[in-house]
Amino acid sequence: MTHLLAFSVGPVQEFIAAARRTRDLWFGSHLLSEVSRAVAKEVENQGGKLIFPASSDADNIANVILAELNAAADPKEVATKAKKGAQNRWLEFAEEARREGSGVIRTDILERPSPGRNRVLRRLGGSFVRLSGGSRPRDAVAGWSQELPRF
Repeated sequence: MTHLLAFSVGPVQEFIAAARRTRDLWFGSHLLSEVSRAVAKEVENQGGKLIFPASSDADNIANVILAELNAAADPKEVATKAKKGAQNRWLEFAEEARREGSGVIRTDILERPSPGRNRVLRRLGGSFVRLSGGSRPRDAVAGWSQELPRF
């Protein structure tokens, strides 16, 4: 049986609220778009057919992903791999920021054990980006948007 799978990538509102300049707003939007792209690509890699966006190669990807999974795909497994893809993309951005800022930011702080270090590492570890979603059998499509079982 085929399934519809829906994801929402966030926290959109927190990125908007944290922006102090237009470029902050742009980069937050860009970052979430790239994390959403990673989710969409992972769904495609697992045999999912994207409905929205139509392609993971689109210029910008919204924070909502909708796909149809073939009968052989396990929605929970696809969701787990999509979440890992989102976390990996977030970590790529975090690592790039650490590299770029290493000349002006003390990176030795991240080397020492401390409560602050642990908070930073948890944030860099992908827990900052949230991925929520659910799936429903395709034949139960009537009303699927009102009640998606969560995973």
